[in-house]
This record gives sequence, structure tokens and C-alpha cells, in this order.
Amino acid sequence: MMLAGILALGLLMVNATDALAADATATVSASATLTAAYTLNVQPKNVSDNTNATAIAFGNVSTAGWVASPQYVEIAYASNEAGWIINMYTNNTASTATINRGGMLGGTHLDQIVPLLVGMYDSVQATPDHSTWDYVMDKQDGLYSTLLTVAYGDQTTSHLGGHPNGTVVCSSPVDVYVGADFTGKPADTYSTTINIDLYHL
Repeated sequence: MMLAGILALGLLMVNATDALAADATATVSASATLTAAYTLNVQPKNVSDNTNATAIAFGNVSTAGWVASPQYVEIAYASNEAGWIINMYTNNTASTATINRGGMLGGTHLDQIVPLLVGMYDSVQATPDHSTWDYVMDKQDGLYSTLLTVAYGDQTTSHLGGHPNGTVVCSSPVDVYVGADFTGKPADTYSTTINIDLYHL
């Protein structure tokens, strides 16, 4: 009998506690600002031994066709933005051509452009196949948003943006191999500056 009374009292106390309403309520706010953090480092490297180089240098070219660059570009990056993208492009403002200005501009023939093609990879390649590479576009030819994408992602994951491995999950650094098509181009010294931008969406 005594045990039953204790159990009843216990149940009564539990039920009373569940039914209690607060006599007073106070709140404390919590907040934090995570600062945007991003880095972008670009290093040309020699295809032959992966040592550092100073530029993409085709040198003296005798082939009137496809030529692979002796150098590739290593792009190291980081961003904690919810959406970000890395673009690659030329900006041949001195060109007198009206379209397709992406590539190396002739020093004398300002209407002539040697197209540049690039392939994006998540690791160093011994003999990359250029058959599906992408053309480098020029900023003068269209909207910035249509320029060649090297990589894109968010604060946790990144993907290759172009051929031959577009959308494949990757990690920093990305290796960009370069080639040029001299088909039908007159003798001249061709050059350009390759721009690489990282920005958040």
C-alpha cells in the first residue's frame, strides 16, 4: 500500500512538472560572421620535368598546325564562398579582328590570332590528349560569364570546369595544359597575357 502511494506521488510530480508554464522568460542572442577567405596562385611549369617556369613559351615554331606548349599552368586555389568560379581568358584590346580574338595576337598582323586551347586536369599528365580541349576566349568577344571555366565549386567541393574532365570532382591545384593552332597563320611573333580570375557567385 505504501509502495503504491509513493508511485502515485511520483506520477503526480512528473505530470505537474510537464504542465508547468514558465513564470518568466529571457533570451540570449548568438551570432558570428565568417570572413570570406580566398587564395589564387598561378605557376607555369615545364612539362618535361614539372619544374617551375616563368611563362608559356612556344619558342620558334616551324609547324603550321597544332603545337603543344612545353609548359603547363598549375593553379592553386581556395575559397569558402557558397559559390565560386575560376575563369581563364585573354584580353587582346589591340586586336583589329572583329571576332574570335581569344589566343596570341600577332605583333605586326594585329588582325591575326593564333588560337589557344587548354585541357584541365586534377593531376600532372604525361601525354595529355588535346582532341577535346577548349578554346580560350577573349574578353573582347562577349560577356564575362561566357569565358572559359577552369574550376568551380563551393566551400566544401570543387569541380573541373572544362574538357576533357568537365564536372569531375577535383582538388587544388588544377593543372592546365596549353596548346596553339598555327594553321593558316602568317609569319610573325605572337603573344598575349592569359588572365585567370577567381570570383564568388
